Amino acid sequence: MIRHVLAAAAALVLPRVALAQGTLGSQGLGFPVGQLSTHARGTAGAIAEFDPVTGVNPASLSTWGRAAIHVQFEPETRTTSTAAGRDLTGISRFPLLAAGIGLGERVAIGLNVSSFLDRSWETLFSGTQIVGRDTARFVDRNGVRGAIADTRFLVGVALPAGVRVGAALHAFTGEHRIRSARSYDTASAFVSFSSSQTVRFAGRAASLGVTWQPVRWFGLAGSARFGGEIDAVNDAERFRAEGSIPNRFGIGARAEIARGLTLAARRERISWTAMRPLIESAVAVTDADETAIGLEYLSPSMGRLPFALRLGTASRALPFGVAQAIVREQVVAGGVGLVLAQGRFGVDVSYTSGRRSAPGNLSETAGTFSLGIIIRP
Repeated sequence: MIRHVLAAAAALVLPRVALAQGTLGSQGLGFPVGQLSTHARGTAGAIAEFDPVTGVNPASLSTWGRAAIHVQFEPETRTTSTAAGRDLTGISRFPLLAAGIGLGERVAIGLNVSSFLDRSWETLFSGTQIVGRDTARFVDRNGVRGAIADTRFLVGVALPAGVRVGAALHAFTGEHRIRSARSYDTASAFVSFSSSQTVRFAGRAASLGVTWQPVRWFGLAGSARFGGEIDAVNDAERFRAEGSIPNRFGIGARAEIARGLTLAARRERISWTAMRPLIESAVAVTDADETAIGLEYLSPSMGRLPFALRLGTASRALPFGVAQAIVREQVVAGGVGLVLAQGRFGVDVSYTSGRRSAPGNLSETAGTFSLGIIIRP
């Protein structure tokens, strides 16, 4: 009996590196959700530098208006294709909660809680184990539940000449709950078992931002996040690591090219390699660029129900690769927004279709539905 237990334990420990490969998007420390509001998602992130709900640029908060709260729900489905076949998975997120209030005509303050990295996945694998003359069917269930969240306190100020500035303080917290289990047939002589561990994270950062609208139909924006330390602690394995929150630099522009129709573009770079010390495995970590371009049409508000239509596309490299292979993602998005009850209630809906790929005939398609609701009492 003892040798059966030891053999089963060895079989579970040996593929440890492979367990981190549940999906292409959730390698390393997880999938970079993007921290975008449903509004910004409809343009594939192109409008993010000007969106006060997204909050990546704290200067945009000065356009928040009267007190409001925003909640967001996002289910995602993924289909991962490898040489071994295809695997369909799904996950539901509540990736963004934002609240803000204007203090007079020029100043606004806000609180924004968003998903920074999401490492939620689960895989099932069935097979046969042979030890000596004994044979048993088994099922392996491996997965991770958890994420790192970014909580921001923001201040935005409107200045003369169409200039807005802002600043934010960030607290990064979260945990990864990792579980591996192997179960055997009830008639088997082998013993089913499982193991679990939890890794906790804590870090900090600060952001600055500016927007400038020299004329009514054109605007420019820029923002930067400067990362402080982030710690990872695993008490079960007596493991502790220190890294840095990645610096982020973004620029954006928008122009009204026709009545009610705005063209927006954004470029962003995130220095993800600052988090490399937090990862035990030899997974590739890369500094990632993202480029997005999108269109937004706002209907005239007089005499009809105000609505918005949005389209966009974006491309980026994901920060964590498969072994040493970098994963790239191409996104196409669209969305619609409605303003109800004389501006007291707003609903945004968007859908994002993403394709992720890596060398070795690895690919993944992902569809994300996003629903955002904003309430202004």
